[in-house]
Amino acid sequence: MVDINQKSRDIKKQCELLSISRNVYYYKPKVSEFKLLLMQHIDELYTENPAAGQRSPQSSLLRRFGIKAGRRLIRSMMNIMEIASLAPKPFLSAPNAQHKKYAYLLRNVVINHVNQVRSTDITYIKLRNGFA
Repeated sequence: MVDINQKSRDIKKQCELLSISRNVYYYKPKVSEFKLLLMQHIDELYTENPAAGQRSPQSSLLRRFGIKAGRRLIRSMMNIMEIASLAPKPFLSAPNAQHKKYAYLLRNVVINHVNQVRSTDITYIKLRNGFA
């Protein structure tokens, strides 16, 4: 959007043309050391028990690490990290009528040698600082 290499227009003029303030252009988001530490501990707790929601890490953080954090802060950190409880959500068993139903094609197949059937798996990989 704003090109710092453009010689004909300075940053102030470019920001005016884009209808944004220069504060927005120069803003650098900052995550505090406390929040990074909190995200690391939440990630450890989530790895141990992915079914836990926001209340369980709140009490575990205080007991294990001596960190006092509210449920809303833990919820926002989990949202930033894009992790959620694996506990059953309401109405998950209700099928969506718009989704296409696929037939199970391996029902009567006898699997008797290697590489006859393949499958995939999505695995959670722990990232540095709890997020990408």
